Amino acid sequence: MEGEVEMTANYALTKEEVKNGFILTCQAVPKTKKVVIDFDIK
Repeated sequence: MEGEVEMTANYALTKEEVKNGFILTCQAVPKTKKVVIDFDIK
């Protein structure tokens, strides 16, 4: 929702899911000072 992260590994998400903003929070490292994540799938 806000900020940027870099995933150290991705074995589960498709390229389209990543393009749509999905991340694996267990593999996400913040690249910006503030990161806001929404866990609700809409």
